[in-house]
Amino acid sequence: MKTTKNIFIILMSVILCASLTGCVQQTEGETDSVSNTDSLVQEVETDDSEADSDEIYEGVVLDCRVELSGDPKETFVAEQDCYTDSDQVVIFFQKGVKVSGDMLKVTEEIMSDLCRQSGLNFKKNYNYETFNVIGMYFENTELPSVDPANRKIHILIVDPNEELCNWAFEGGIVVSADSYDFNETRYQVLYHELSHVIHTRNGTCLTSLMNEGYAVFMSYHTMRANGIPSEETHQYFSSPEYPSGRFDDSIIQNGEEAFMIPYGKRVDIYHYGFRLITFLDDVYGEDTFEKILKEATDRGFDEGYSDENEKEDIRQDQLEMIEIIKSQTSDDVFEEFAEWYELNWDKLYEDYLDYMEKTNQ
Repeated sequence: MKTTKNIFIILMSVILCASLTGCVQQTEGETDSVSNTDSLVQEVETDDSEADSDEIYEGVVLDCRVELSGDPKETFVAEQDCYTDSDQVVIFFQKGVKVSGDMLKVTEEIMSDLCRQSGLNFKKNYNYETFNVIGMYFENTELPSVDPANRKIHILIVDPNEELCNWAFEGGIVVSADSYDFNETRYQVLYHELSHVIHTRNGTCLTSLMNEGYAVFMSYHTMRANGIPSEETHQYFSSPEYPSGRFDDSIIQNGEEAFMIPYGKRVDIYHYGFRLITFLDDVYGEDTFEKILKEATDRGFDEGYSDENEKEDIRQDQLEMIEIIKSQTSDDVFEEFAEWYELNWDKLYEDYLDYMEKTNQ
């Protein structure tokens, strides 16, 4: 039997360099942050019919809930497993992590940026099977009761030494507190991983290549639209400055056969996926990914595989996804991709370098 893998292990292939119980307030130097004026609540507001539904879980308030000040100059140290929340987000803090006072605000601003750029929202528009990610990282067994139905986005802040860190699942992300250091990371990990979440809140997983390609594409263009330099994206343009930039782009000329990249070739998955999503957006329109997502979801596409037949199941998923992409574009879409790539990729790389020079000044 085919078993669906509900967890996207989406590890970033890069090193990026109030008096409630549970936290101690300190003061540090000011931290840069991104400011947006649009309201996330307005963009992802639950409609009246959904708000009245019996399916909405009201949640509980635990003694370990903390309030963040909203001030980037202030730092909170979690003395126990604890959490804070808003109408849209629950942030869980692993004991011992240090976070800035504006962490909740920053998270909602990034989500708002992604809503505007993608045209999607973070409402739970697609019913996926939930599982207890919180229990993988936290000793406090009460924390999963805060929002068990994943109506809100879950952000798990963990020690950077955790073996499994900086990845996304359908209802949220697991990241280290370092990811919120704007000076060091420009929030690149947050934009990338939350791009996965806005995808899976609106439809099914689409194969690793499409999932990762979309996250690289969306994080890059969202950061760019907000004037933030996206240094991490440099490697996906195959710059020789980056080890993972050794992608053999000649495979694109093999047409749809190139789409059949083995799951273990993670570098190729990210690079090819980024190029394919960029092509689809440029040639077929900004809503093309959303159309593919809707078609795959309506068909009941299931990115899963059985342990005893893994390679064949993944191959069948890839073949089905090729047909879904063609159904929303054309039968010759992969040949068109190869031609477009030869004509446009170097120019897009130069444009990227110009953008980085301007934003880094």
